[in-house]
Amino acid sequence: MLNLTFSDDIGGRLKALASTKLKIETANRQSSSNRVRTAYTLHVGFEVSFDS
Repeated sequence: MLNLTFSDDIGGRLKALASTKLKIETANRQSSSNRVRTAYTLHVGFEVSFDS
């Protein structure tokens, strides 16, 4: 989807995003009531990271 060789900064952000996503998914297994809100937060965070 994204070319990780384009920028080390982008690659670092993707690694951080993947790590955050894994933590969020683990939390969601424990508390599904926040799933929608968490998904929205992750989506907005992703857009901010790559558009800023």
